[in-house]
Amino acid sequence: MALDIKSILADGMLSLCETIPLSSMTIKDLLNKTTVSRQAFYNHFRDKEDLIQWIYVQQILGSFNDDEYFSKYYENTLEYYQNVAKYHRFMKQAVSMKGQNCLSDFMINFSIEYDKRLYEKLSGKKPLPDDLAFASTYHSMATISSCIAWIMSDMPFPPETMAKYMVTLRDINLGQSIFGEGTHFHHQD
Repeated sequence: MALDIKSILADGMLSLCETIPLSSMTIKDLLNKTTVSRQAFYNHFRDKEDLIQWIYVQQILGSFNDDEYFSKYYENTLEYYQNVAKYHRFMKQAVSMKGQNCLSDFMINFSIEYDKRLYEKLSGKKPLPDDLAFASTYHSMATISSCIAWIMSDMPFPPETMAKYMVTLRDINLGQSIFGEGTHFHHQD
């Protein structure tokens, strides 16, 4: 049975961020916690920020990595906010970190690329036209900024409410303009 070094390092980082601020956590701290070698770390990740992004993709994004881009959008969004809540301490620390390869920039870029893939899948066209790309970028930045504000304010309402708000706004802002007449992302009450 092969060791899953990435998961070992991710689990170590998630555990350590309960006692050491993520911003001051070093690779050495992580290696001491996990007993993974420095070489093994760098065989899998470029740096600490790369590991943070991997945790976000693997632990937070959930079903947004699947091919069910449209039919389960509300369910995917709800799962996302539930995962953000589950890993709140980690997420709060991670989105507070700024600089090269920071998580908040990664989150925005993932959202923008998600919309491009969704548009291509639904329309069969490439690339997203400039005006629609602008609308998508605007929406992605607003969505991620709202998510970060929710995280930083210690989640004043439950993930279900956040998912409902985000899906409703996506429907209003992007549904028909980008994805065509009759397109709706909202969930069934």
